[in-house]
Amino acid sequence: MHGEVFGTGQDEDLIPPVIDGVKENIEKIGHGEASEFFKGKIFTADCGYHHKDNLQKCVDEKLDAYIPDKRFRTRDPRVEGSRKKTRTKFSLGDFHYDEEQNRYICLNGKALRMYIKRRVANNTAYRVYKAQEQDCLDCPVKGTCIYGNGRGPKSLMVPLGADGVNLSKEMVKKIESEEGRRIYNLRMAIVEPVFGNIRNNKRLDRFTLRGKVNIQWLLYCMVHNIEKLANYGFA
Repeated sequence: MHGEVFGTGQDEDLIPPVIDGVKENIEKIGHGEASEFFKGKIFTADCGYHHKDNLQKCVDEKLDAYIPDKRFRTRDPRVEGSRKKTRTKFSLGDFHYDEEQNRYICLNGKALRMYIKRRVANNTAYRVYKAQEQDCLDCPVKGTCIYGNGRGPKSLMVPLGADGVNLSKEMVKKIESEEGRRIYNLRMAIVEPVFGNIRNNKRLDRFTLRGKVNIQWLLYCMVHNIEKLANYGFA
């Protein structure tokens, strides 16, 4: 229903323009009400598209979307135990909370005191605790501590709860379900053969029309679709 070439290496904000392009084409051909076209329809995309703007667009269009996060494969039960599990960084559970003084104590016995009372990131509210710079510089376990800002003092983000709906967490729960994994696994057989056919069989392994790459891409997509109709559409 729509295809487009984007001059970016990231997919984090590409779902909205593609969906809007489909809606525009639907209106042109008179194929029902564009605003209701996506309602309840299954939509899958790989982990590169897992971004709040893409997820929000799917919600707005009432799509039954399945877009895994970047750690999706590491949680796959089929690979459990097949990889050597190494843990190189501490997490929140490794810090002791001193409720009386409202501070966290690290494994080296140093205190991280409240730095920011409330910070919102990805629709989740956090309280930030920060260490003293000198404590981190002299720490014998700083190499395995939490991820920080370069060589500066470490900061610990403690979730306070969802600030509104956390679309990313909701999507993770949805796709981790048995039905979610079943649906997403179908994507490999549906989407990947398209790129395989266009790239390998049709030999489009690079664009050759400078300034007209979108035209070239759409031309190959049309040829792919015509071939599908010739082989399967009129049977």
